[in-house]
Amino acid sequence: RREPQLHPYAGEPQPAPLKLPRLPDDASDDRYGSQIDLRDLRGQVVLVNFWATWCGPCLEEIPSMYRLVEQLRGEDFHVLAVNIGEPPERIRSWTREIPVNFPVLLDTDGSAVRDWQVYAYPSNFLIDRQGRIRYSYRGALDWDAAAIVATIKALL
Repeated sequence: RREPQLHPYAGEPQPAPLKLPRLPDDASDDRYGSQIDLRDLRGQVVLVNFWATWCGPCLEEIPSMYRLVEQLRGEDFHVLAVNIGEPPERIRSWTREIPVNFPVLLDTDGSAVRDWQVYAYPSNFLIDRQGRIRYSYRGALDWDAAAIVATIKALL
């Protein structure tokens, strides 16, 4: 089996703006609607993941993203999981089954998908400390594989 590998990003390295509301942990969560802005994470390494609950490969890779976040705890590393147009209740029922330790952002109108030119799910973009897209991957990936972790650590 081939070791999974990130592909150097060949497109425009400056990402489109990304400022979306965060999925609250539950309906009574007072952070409902709080916005997360990618620009606020400049100086850190960020994995932006576009996904949906109806996408089998998306759901397959989420546990490895969870393990990646655990492995890099204390580092300047963040995952932003951008959900594509699904109602919060559906996403929340799913995250009760498969836990996440990173923010889920709500792209309710599909504007982020359009702006980031996402046409396959999942689509992933790894952004360096200078705010440039350095790597991308379309399709599910084993995010805690040694080669992937090494690539991310090199950016850190």
